[in-house]
Amino acid sequence: MFTAAAHVPLSEPRPLVEALAGHLREQDVTLERQGEALRARLPMGEAFFRPTVDGVEVEARASDRPGMEEMVDFIASHLLEFCVTEHPVIRWTGAVETGTLYADFREMTVAEVERMGDWRRFTLSGSDLARFADPGSPYGRFHFPPEGMTPRWPKAGPDGLPLPVDPAWRPAVRRHAIRAVDPEAGRIVMDILLHEGGGAGAEWARWARKGDRCGLSGPETEPAVPALREAQDVILAGDAAARPVIQRLLEILRPEARGVVLLEGEGPPLEKVPAGMALRQVPALLPALREGGVGGVLWAGAEAGVAQDIRLWLTEHPEVAGNVRDLWRRGMSAGNANPARDFPAGAKWRPRGQRA
Repeated sequence: MFTAAAHVPLSEPRPLVEALAGHLREQDVTLERQGEALRARLPMGEAFFRPTVDGVEVEARASDRPGMEEMVDFIASHLLEFCVTEHPVIRWTGAVETGTLYADFREMTVAEVERMGDWRRFTLSGSDLARFADPGSPYGRFHFPPEGMTPRWPKAGPDGLPLPVDPAWRPAVRRHAIRAVDPEAGRIVMDILLHEGGGAGAEWARWARKGDRCGLSGPETEPAVPALREAQDVILAGDAAARPVIQRLLEILRPEARGVVLLEGEGPPLEKVPAGMALRQVPALLPALREGGVGGVLWAGAEAGVAQDIRLWLTEHPEVAGNVRDLWRRGMSAGNANPARDFPAGAKWRPRGQRA
């Protein structure tokens, strides 16, 4: 078990802890009260907040170093977000390393680039990729350096947040699905959809060539995975941007699972589709959902407006266990609408790797 602690000096610690508790409750973080202290349980560890007469005592616990780095970042970023009138200095003691690359960070090199219409498929080579192999954690945080610039990868500062980097050199951090992983070969495959006026991922995909580099950290879990692993009846629905995620989610289904995959838009074909899952190409997701049978577990990923319409439809069908993700926002590139959005519970802050 890794642990770290800090005393954060504040003039009004109790109102801050109460405001933080309300915020975390809205984010579906599991909270426990221990007197005035607050305990938050997250996928990567636990956080404790204890108000004192002159500040807040905080503690982070995690089972491994990447989890510890996530926890101290989580605590520090939230405290500073809620310190509206104060700017406290946070200094950790315990299992916190500073000035080094993050433990879950990997430098990746482009080994192959395949052009597929509006898509680019990248085969990236790197070391120690076993942590990314679980299809239940299909997302990675990719660090895309500016074109023609030597990458400046994120390093942890003494407050638990990334050390600041000149914006001209700082990679853009975006969450993308990893389509396939081969840890033994040291390879991952990632598909990026090119959108007109797209963001950092699409921009990097346009110029990146064999031998160029990017960074990878994570992985990030998909909150729907526990329900999907146990489901007998399954609906997977998505637009073009959802295809890489759907490909990974198909890998976690039970052999006897039955259902349908609804695909809107063009993209790389799905591979190794289970026998019980029918593929349907549809003009639009919501009408297809309305026309089909309801029940079971649904995962859907789409443009933010479409995703919201699907959520409203789900309110009329409580028999469906719905999990809906905003993958992009109209006018912005797929995967880049808001990289801090729809992370697992408790991970909905700005993407680690860039200081706000």
